[in-house]
Amino acid sequence: MSDTICIAVDACCDLPPEFIEQNNIRVLPIYIKIGEQTLTDDRDAARTLSFYQEGMLAKSFDAETNPVSAEEMSGILEKELVLKYDKVLGIMMMSSRSRVFENVREAVWVSQPKFKELRADSGLTRRFRIMVMDSNNLFTGPALLVTEALRLLKQENASIESTMIELEPLANKIRTYLVPQDLFHLKNRAGNRGDKSDNSLNWLTYQVGKAMNIKPIIEGYQGNTSPVDKAFGFSNGLEKIFSKVSDAMDNGLSINAITMSYAGDLNEIKKESAFQQFVAHAESCGVPTHLAMMSTTAAINVGPGAFSISYAE
Repeated sequence: MSDTICIAVDACCDLPPEFIEQNNIRVLPIYIKIGEQTLTDDRDAARTLSFYQEGMLAKSFDAETNPVSAEEMSGILEKELVLKYDKVLGIMMMSSRSRVFENVREAVWVSQPKFKELRADSGLTRRFRIMVMDSNNLFTGPALLVTEALRLLKQENASIESTMIELEPLANKIRTYLVPQDLFHLKNRAGNRGDKSDNSLNWLTYQVGKAMNIKPIIEGYQGNTSPVDKAFGFSNGLEKIFSKVSDAMDNGLSINAITMSYAGDLNEIKKESAFQQFVAHAESCGVPTHLAMMSTTAAINVGPGAFSISYAE
C-alpha cells in the first residue's frame, strides 16, 4: 500500500486506536453536544475513556450529535488530506442514520476545483481523488469494511477504485448486533432526532424491558436497524449474539475478521465469560478479532455499557 493512499472514516467507526495509528487511518470528526457544552468526537482514546469514567451521560440526558457541515468538512479535507495523499477511500456510517456520508460527498464534489488549485500551488502534479462509500452499517460495521479494505490494499496491492468495487457487495453482507444496557438512551435518542423510521425500541418494549431487565438485541443490516431478539439481562444477550456469530464463523465468513466495541472501560467487557469464550473460539478458527471503545457519538445514541459486534456472512 503506497504512502500516498489512505483510508478515512468518521468518528463512529469503532476501531482500536493502535489499529488506526498503525494503518494511518484518518478520522473525520463529529460534533457532540451535552447540555451547553459542545465537544468534538475524533476518537481520541484518552478523552473517550474519560467520557465514560466521568459518567458524562449520567450527568445529563440533554445530549445530541451533529455531523460536521459540508462546508466545514471541505476545510478539514483541505487541511488533513488534500496535500498529504493522492488517493483517499472514505468509509462512512450508514446514510439512513446520519448525514455524515452526504456531507463528506458534497464537500468532495463542490471542492474539487479548490483541491486542484491547492495541489498546483504546492507543486503537486498528480491528481487528487477521494472516493466515499456508504457502509450501510454502523459502529463496528464500517470498521469491518476497513479491515478488508486494508487487506486488499496491502496484501493484494489493489487500487482504491478496485477496492471500493470489492467492498460494495460486502457491505450488504455485514450484520451488526448491538446489546444495550441503558434502554433510556436507545429509546429517546431517535425521538430527539425526530427519526420516525428508527424502530430500534418502542415505548412498550422500553417499559417491559426496564421492569424485567429484558434487553433487546438490535441488528444493523443493509442500511436498516431493528430489534431481532431479546434477552434476560446483558450477559444473556452477549451469549446469544456470540452464539450467532460463532455459528457464522463455523460456516465461513466473507471477511476474515470480527470487529467489536464496548461503550465503557474495555476491562469491563473482557471480564465477561461469554466474551472470553468467544475470543478463544475465534482464535481457534483463525479469525482475528478487534475490540475498541465505542465512540462517544454512538454512546449518546445507544447508552453507556452497550456492546456491538459485526461479521460478514
